[in-house]
Amino acid sequence: LERQLERLCGALPSGVVLHDGSGLSPGNRITPGLLVVAMAKADARPFGAAFRAALPVAGETGTLADRFTQSPLRGRVRAKTGWIRGASSLSGCIEADGGRRWFSILMNYDRDKGGLNKELKQLQEQMVAAIANLEGA
Repeated sequence: LERQLERLCGALPSGVVLHDGSGLSPGNRITPGLLVVAMAKADARPFGAAFRAALPVAGETGTLADRFTQSPLRGRVRAKTGWIRGASSLSGCIEADGGRRWFSILMNYDRDKGGLNKELKQLQEQMVAAIANLEGA
């Protein structure tokens, strides 16, 4: 896995650990920045359209079917969700004016809270909206 990521992105930052390919191991160590670079570089490859098409669409499909439903971003965000006890993530792109803005949000939270992350999902959606509204988006 690490060699494949290096071929796509170049030299990896120190401390990156890919314990498994699923992302479900608490031993994985990767930065949001590296995820953004990997997604953007994958998008630029010949398989980029297939890569984007495999991502759930906000308010419409997969794990995003019930998210962004009342947002102007409905149908414009393609992203992968992630969750293990103590962490929640949302990584993907915002489609706008023929271009894309890639993002990755990785969040830790108190494992003793029972594993629920509804508030984190709402915060992630607010963060994606803020990214969409950045100048030049």
